[in-house]
Amino acid sequence: MELLDYLAAARFEGAEAADFLQAQLSADIGALEPGDAGFACYCSPKGKVYGLLLVGRVDGGFLLIGSAELLPAMLDRLRMFVFRSKVEFAMEDSSKVYGVTREESATAEEALLPVGLPVGYLVSNQADAAASDHGFKALEISSKIAWLNSQTTEKFIPQMLGFEDIGAVSFTKGCYPGQEI
Repeated sequence: MELLDYLAAARFEGAEAADFLQAQLSADIGALEPGDAGFACYCSPKGKVYGLLLVGRVDGGFLLIGSAELLPAMLDRLRMFVFRSKVEFAMEDSSKVYGVTREESATAEEALLPVGLPVGYLVSNQADAAASDHGFKALEISSKIAWLNSQTTEKFIPQMLGFEDIGAVSFTKGCYPGQEI
């Protein structure tokens, strides 16, 4: 298990959380069953990626993992589109994100395991768990996972980053901001 201080987490809850995320993100969030996780992009109206998100369907809603640098601003932007939707969301400020391999995830209770990839992510508010450096960032890169930062946000469309290869873009789910581009 490796502490990933470049990532942060947020929790989405409410009767319309799934519908809200389905309309705002590039992946088919509605297809996620409880315990499932998958990548999605949050895009600008011009089709540029604000940031990559890992979305996990957990008890009572959704857990999202994204760039620690970008996630608070993405949540602020998402708040502009809540209107009357029955959804609430906030940062998981007391939690840390850890990278786990598939083998390590067997002992992790709430690890988010994206389908078909050798990586997993654990959000925990426990005091620093034993963390080791086994080159998790290299494993992410070899798996085509690219977390954007302030220098790269809104520079690329999802396909330029190969995000469709990790399931972050659905061409059948329906509309999302920037899809027309």
